[in-house]
Amino acid sequence: MQKIDVRIFGVPERMPQIQKNKELLGLPDEHIIMDYEHIGCMPTARRAWAFKDDETAKASHIMVLSDDVELCDDFMSYCHRVIAAHPQEIISLFPLTLANRNMVGTLPIRSPYVVVQQCSGAGIMMPREYVDPCIAYWRDDIKGDDTNITRWARDNGVQILTTLPALIQHLDGVSIFDPSRNLGGTEFFNPDPSWARWDDPYVNSWTNIIRRD
Repeated sequence: MQKIDVRIFGVPERMPQIQKNKELLGLPDEHIIMDYEHIGCMPTARRAWAFKDDETAKASHIMVLSDDVELCDDFMSYCHRVIAAHPQEIISLFPLTLANRNMVGTLPIRSPYVVVQQCSGAGIMMPREYVDPCIAYWRDDIKGDDTNITRWARDNGVQILTTLPALIQHLDGVSIFDPSRNLGGTEFFNPDPSWARWDDPYVNSWTNIIRRD
C-alpha cells in the first residue's frame, strides 16, 4: 500500500499557516522543520528531506511542503490518487511554469498530469528511494532546493510532473529572505479539484499545453 510521509519546513513568521497545515495533515511536531536562525530555504529543505523516524521506512513516498501554501480540500486523498497513477515520477504540487492561464493554449487537456522541466519548492513529492541519492547530489553553489531536485531528476532520467488543477496554492506574500521578491500564486488552484480525471495516467506534454493551434 502506498504511504506518504509528509514534512513541513519554514520560518517562525509563518507559524500560523504551518500550524494550520500541521493540524489538517495530522503531523507530529517532529515533522515540522523550523529555521529559527533564518539560515535559508535550501539548508532547511535539505533537513526536511533528510529527516527520518520510525515511520519513514514504511513510506512509499516523501512529501515536503513549504510554510506558505494552502491545501485543497481532501488534499491527501488526491495525493494518493496522484501516486497511484504515477508511482515513479517526481510530483511538483505547484505548477511553477504554468501558473497563469495565459501560459496555456487552446488544446484540450485530457488528464491533470503535465510533464514539466522544473519543479517548485512550494511542494514536492517523490518516491522514498529517490530521496537520499537526490539530496546527496545537491550542490551549495546551485541556488534553490527545487533547482537541485530538478537537476538530479534531469541527470538521472526521472520525469517531473505537475498537475492542472494545482493541489496547493502558493499564498501571495513577500519573501522572508528577499523582501524585494513578491511571491505569486496560481490561477489553476481550486479548493475542490474533484472534476479532474485523477485516475487517468495519461501525461500531457508541456509543449502541447502551451500551443495555441
